[in-house]
Amino acid sequence: NAYAAFITPTNQVTASNLGISIGKILSVAINDSSQGLVGGQKGTALGPAYAAFVSETQTIPLTLGLSQGIINAVAINQFNHGLIGGQNIMTAAAYAALVFPSGQVTPLTLAIPNGIINSVAINDYDQGLIGGRKGSAPYAALISPTGQVIPLNLGFSNGNILSVAILSRIPIETLSQNSLAFANYINKNAPYNAFYFAPDYFAGTLEDALKSA
Repeated sequence: NAYAAFITPTNQVTASNLGISIGKILSVAINDSSQGLVGGQKGTALGPAYAAFVSETQTIPLTLGLSQGIINAVAINQFNHGLIGGQNIMTAAAYAALVFPSGQVTPLTLAIPNGIINSVAINDYDQGLIGGRKGSAPYAALISPTGQVIPLNLGFSNGNILSVAILSRIPIETLSQNSLAFANYINKNAPYNAFYFAPDYFAGTLEDALKSA
């Protein structure tokens, strides 16, 4: 049986009623309001993908539309917005979707017919990051709050991204003069805008982008 449970600071363990007689949970996340999000698979290795909002009192399964699929990673922010990722096993295509507090699931357009998403992250500005594999190449992309997918140039052609994390600041270690001052201003006063400089950071053109802005 698939299993998930809430654990309190006093070590009390309360198993969640997932309603899965056969299956597995591969990823869990929880925010400071004790709202959880879990993901995995229902049934055997070719079964449907599974994800659900989980609180201490109820489980709300999400409608994913993946009759043969798997959810490898989930993330949830403080406003109960989530991001999930995995694979459509039927087509071998990578899968990721935004999840909203209402239970609405919005699949992202990844255009990865042969791939998989292994890890996801989302910050409190509803900005996300996903990582995995596209064919034999590593794959990572930023996800905007509206669901826009922004692939990142990682600089190597073979590999697999297994874990991602997202911050809300511009790295300043290599910056100087006005570019440094502007980055510090954004980090302090508009950290949600740091997201839009991430592609320039990976491309090695961060300072030029800041000067242009």
